[in-house]
Amino acid sequence: EQGCSMLCSAGALHAVFVALRERAVSPELLRTCCRAVCLLYKFDGKLVAVVARLQGGIEALLDALREYLTCGDLRLLQWLLSALSDVSHTGSNTQVLVRHL
Repeated sequence: EQGCSMLCSAGALHAVFVALRERAVSPELLRTCCRAVCLLYKFDGKLVAVVARLQGGIEALLDALREYLTCGDLRLLQWLLSALSDVSHTGSNTQVLVRHL
């Protein structure tokens, strides 16, 4: 049963990071993706960290943050920063984050 929930979580994270890598992501979809990352991080932080690194999620979140930094939607920026903080909590993910700043 636990293995099933891990596979479902990994699949959900994969789908979220694929959506984030798409260009022209609407603010609402972006907000939903960030919420999903944050909620799944509470379930299994290690899984989120690994999938984010392997699927380019860190870079996708940074790109979205750069794109929406001046949008004035403080709630969206808060979700983006929360998700970015969650995915970069490991040493190796922090290195990826620093490399792409």
